[in-house]
Amino acid sequence: MTLSTDGDVMKAVVRRHFEEVLNLGSVDVIDELYSDDYVLDAPFSADGTPEEHALTSGRDGLRDRVELFRTAF
Repeated sequence: MTLSTDGDVMKAVVRRHFEEVLNLGSVDVIDELYSDDYVLDAPFSADGTPEEHALTSGRDGLRDRVELFRTAF
C-alpha cells in the first residue's frame, strides 16, 4: 500500500488503532502509533465513571486503558 497524502497516513494510523489495538488487543502497536507525550481527554475515566476531562497520559496510560476496556466486556 502506498500512502500518497498526510490524510492517507492518518487514516492508516486510525485504522491500525481500531483494528490492531482495540479489536485484536495488540497493545504493543501503541508504541508504533503514539508519542511518549500522548494525552487522551475523554468524557469518562478508565473505570467508566463520567468525568468532564478524564486524562489518560502517555503510551503506558493508553495501554492500561485499552487493557481495562478489553477485559471489562
